[in-house]
Amino acid sequence: MTYNALIYDLERVIRLILRYPQGLSILLGAVPPPASMDIVDAFPGRAFDSLGIRGGRRPQAERRVEAADRIDDTIRKAGGWGHIVSAVCQWKKENPDDWSMMAAHISWFGHGQRWISRAKLSKLAAGYGCSERTISRKRNAFPGVIADYILFYA
Repeated sequence: MTYNALIYDLERVIRLILRYPQGLSILLGAVPPPASMDIVDAFPGRAFDSLGIRGGRRPQAERRVEAADRIDDTIRKAGGWGHIVSAVCQWKKENPDDWSMMAAHISWFGHGQRWISRAKLSKLAAGYGCSERTISRKRNAFPGVIADYILFYA
């Protein structure tokens, strides 16, 4: 697997984890990480789509196992949960304002919610002294930034 493919896969796994109500706490190690099959079962359609698993005529049980294996493989190649938690804690320490902004965004707008109240987004942007577009751009980029940092963190 190439480095770019690993970043992409790790970003997709992080996006799934951030959909959990305690997603940020999982990444910080405050809450134990869910089993890969639990991630798949919590968001079956999204997990298959996010991880690039096509259905065709294969049974869903087979796709579930493939998705869980892909999650486990990605986490292992990224250094395991211990390494991921250490890297995320370090990123939070180095980027407290961005972390705070992302935590506020996730707590205000839910975990992966598509529809966002314009008034709430304006209020959040004003609180951080930036534009709504900046907040949205940073939120969309957040899983990729974290994935990249995890792989570079020694």
